[in-house]
Amino acid sequence: MTAIPSTIPVKLPVFDTLLEAFSLWGRNFLYFALIAVVFVTGSALSPIGVVPDFITGITNGETRFLYLGHTAIVVLLTYTLYWLVSWRCFQQLRHSDSKEAGTWLPKEFLRFNAVLLIFLIIAKVVYPTVEVYIYDVWVNAFLIFDNSGGILSEYPVVLDIVIQAPTYIFSILFFILMPLTVIEKTSFIKALKRTLELSKGNYFAILGLFLLNLVVAAILGAVIWACFTFLAEFPDLFDMLLGSPDVFVQTFVLFVQWGLMLVFTVALWTAAYARLLAMQETDLTQD
Repeated sequence: MTAIPSTIPVKLPVFDTLLEAFSLWGRNFLYFALIAVVFVTGSALSPIGVVPDFITGITNGETRFLYLGHTAIVVLLTYTLYWLVSWRCFQQLRHSDSKEAGTWLPKEFLRFNAVLLIFLIIAKVVYPTVEVYIYDVWVNAFLIFDNSGGILSEYPVVLDIVIQAPTYIFSILFFILMPLTVIEKTSFIKALKRTLELSKGNYFAILGLFLLNLVVAAILGAVIWACFTFLAEFPDLFDMLLGSPDVFVQTFVLFVQWGLMLVFTVALWTAAYARLLAMQETDLTQD
């Protein structure tokens, strides 16, 4: 069942790694779908629609605890998804004959991974808060008072790209950070250093995987959009099949986001990590 070849290539193979992620996703679809159902159920229990963003949520006394509770639920659910998907994919790639490769809830999951949680808090809470602050405070003030016709005032999309750039750069530099944190259980700083160490010399391949992941997401989104567009042409049939269209669409989008796309992304991270780890082990053996 393992997809890691006996002959390890010198560089990370982009398309082989992508196909490996598809294989992992397909073989474990039921398992991943159940994880997605748990997330959708947990999210549906939170009436978070009344809070537009994190800053508003924590500064408004009426929504502060509601939003903090919702954020905690999302972070914990994300922690669970990242951990379970990374662990299962890695075990199937490196230890396909072991019991752990097919276990639905590994015993290791009960050992709390503080480093993974810290990374998720930074990614899901801290950075989005900074991003919203930049938009709400600095950007609005700049666009209102800047009459010089500068590129940012004339083309606000450039500002969007500038603000999103750190996310993209971090995503490429630390592409394998999450599965490495789950498998190697190292400290915060060592996890960052270890990620850079394994990725060294393979950033063009990682960039290719990052872009291909975006392409897969775009194709999946286009297919879903086409399906809903088709159903919209038959509103009576749509209402009959789905009951409450708005609720169905929201639930379905969450399921696709977590059960399909995010799970595939984590599988891709793990496939890349497993290959880079095998490449390093091979180099150490040869030395």
